[in-house]
Amino acid sequence: MLSVNGFYGHVRRNEMRALCIFAGFLIAFQIVAAAALALPLAFFDLFHFPFLYPLSYLGKYGAPILIIELLVFLGQFLLFTSMVQTSIHFRFISSIDHCRLHKIVQNLSITAGIKTPRIAMIDSEQCNAFACGTDYDNAVIVVTRGLLEILDDEELATVMAHEIVHIRDGDIVLMACANIMVSNISLLSRFRIIKMFHKGCLIAMLIFPLFLYFIFFQEGAMKIGDNIGRFCRSFVGKSREFVADAEAVRLTHNPAALISALRKIQGRSDVETAQDMIESMMIDGHSDGPDATHPTIEERIAAITKLSGSMALDPRQRRDNRPIEDVKKHRIVGFGKRGL
Repeated sequence: MLSVNGFYGHVRRNEMRALCIFAGFLIAFQIVAAAALALPLAFFDLFHFPFLYPLSYLGKYGAPILIIELLVFLGQFLLFTSMVQTSIHFRFISSIDHCRLHKIVQNLSITAGIKTPRIAMIDSEQCNAFACGTDYDNAVIVVTRGLLEILDDEELATVMAHEIVHIRDGDIVLMACANIMVSNISLLSRFRIIKMFHKGCLIAMLIFPLFLYFIFFQEGAMKIGDNIGRFCRSFVGKSREFVADAEAVRLTHNPAALISALRKIQGRSDVETAQDMIESMMIDGHSDGPDATHPTIEERIAAITKLSGSMALDPRQRRDNRPIEDVKKHRIVGFGKRGL
């Protein structure tokens, strides 16, 4: 059996590290909130102006802002799955209409020791999947129609195993928290009574040159807070993708199928209606730029190959119980022999 301990030991975080990341979000939110309140406080409560008297500001406003932040977060957390469904327009599917997928997910859930999650589908020809939810009992695995059409049974099983690992290890909860916090920080960072390049702001800077320093402080604080939040989400996502790949191999004993699935998904995963929040949860999401939440497909394949050795090159034919029309439609990229 394939051992994965050496593969992901350096990225497996304990609960203390997760708490530290959450603390980073709270700090980022406080920074952005201070910037948003700076102008009103400059006129009505100068002795608690955050850029001049940060300790005084925190003493008076830090706790109320934290309480408001946590209450808003709790409400969004409880409604997170509904928010995702509204955003990406997925629909739940029955075992009657999609017996193949339900059977694969059910068997893997038993192997992983979790309750079988609900399954939903996005009507898109793109190839992607993700898991979401706020606990093990209300988890949902969402797949695109294109993914079901293009992957054979064993490839589909490795992708579903990847998502089931995210559910079992609590990654869906952590990513829900991260996405809610980043969303709130981004929303708050857009709240400015006066924006830097607004005509009124430019006039004020000409009349009162000191106003320029205030605007720079505000813009800088907004940017710092937003970047801290995005960095924390990126850090959460990248490391846990490697863990989920490794555990998917352990559950299925089939690294070749996972590599094949990742290669098929690569370049076909851009779901049109997916926002950044959804992209960060998908099996193939942003891997370039400062907002990257995933390692590249090449990095993931290289890591799986290094771990599994010759098993990654398994040439045997794989089970493929897709409808015959899907096999014909994707004949160029399809593998396997039906019914084996």
